[in-house]
Amino acid sequence: MEDIRGNLRSYPKQEIAMEYLNLALREYVAGRNLIAVINLSGAAEEMLGKIVSLKKNESAFQRAQRWTRSWFKLVGKETPANKDLNKHLLKVKNGIKHIDGKDDLDIEFDIDREAKEAIRRAIENFNQIPGISQSAEILAYYQRERT
Repeated sequence: MEDIRGNLRSYPKQEIAMEYLNLALREYVAGRNLIAVINLSGAAEEMLGKIVSLKKNESAFQRAQRWTRSWFKLVGKETPANKDLNKHLLKVKNGIKHIDGKDDLDIEFDIDREAKEAIRRAIENFNQIPGISQSAEILAYYQRERT
């Protein structure tokens, strides 16, 4: 549809999420642009996770929240409030996208571990959505991880 905003077209958000994930996987398998891998797979994780939640299933992020709460109970520590728990779980994912002032110009983290974890969570959500086909990128990722 053409209007003052341009030639508008509707895009399925599940396909957008898969484009993010597939691009992240291509870059990861090639060993390039790991910050972009974290950002793209993080976006895919969120979008696919929302679809999982809408189907009344537990998303990868919700599972991480549950496991973290269980760990606090297991070690006898007080479970942080949701806001603080989420801040901890999303520290790197949000930290590479935002600068929260003059004392927030650097971030320290294990880039390889965080890239793998972001991909793992996105694929966990992907695997819970019926009807999505395995992409060549997902297959290449699994082949790389097996070697």
